[in-house]
Amino acid sequence: MRDRANDAILAAFQPVLDDLRAKLAAATEAIRVKDQALSLINVTCENVHHNKKDQHTWSQPCPVVARIEKALATTPTVAAQWEEKP
Repeated sequence: MRDRANDAILAAFQPVLDDLRAKLAAATEAIRVKDQALSLINVTCENVHHNKKDQHTWSQPCPVVARIEKALATTPTVAAQWEEKP
């Protein structure tokens, strides 16, 4: 008896679940595209703000760019965080 009741409940909610799965897939794809676009940004010393502590000579590596590149390299993409685990 309970199996039939559970099956009926699941059948009633199936269209809602299917809609949510489709919306999640579309949102995940949009986020993947945006992550890819963000990865194409070329950060250069001339295009970033330098606080007083970050000012340097032209021959020194830029600490601001180094921090940004480190953050981009170590942060997983949003899309990767949303991918379903097996």
